[in-house]
Amino acid sequence: MALFSEKNESSINFNEIWRFKEISETIIEADAHILDAIKIYDTGGRAFLNSDIETQKAVILA
Repeated sequence: MALFSEKNESSINFNEIWRFKEISETIIEADAHILDAIKIYDTGGRAFLNSDIETQKAVILA
């Protein structure tokens, strides 16, 4: 992923930066769900029913 356009190497491609930002936020959100899943797994599943659906999916996939 280049931060510079092919036409002018000195101009920043803001679409690519925005896309990178969105991907980064998605990864951070997924990491948070994975951490929640690990915490639930460590408690023996007692907190599973109290967790949100994305965390429950992460627990099931783990």
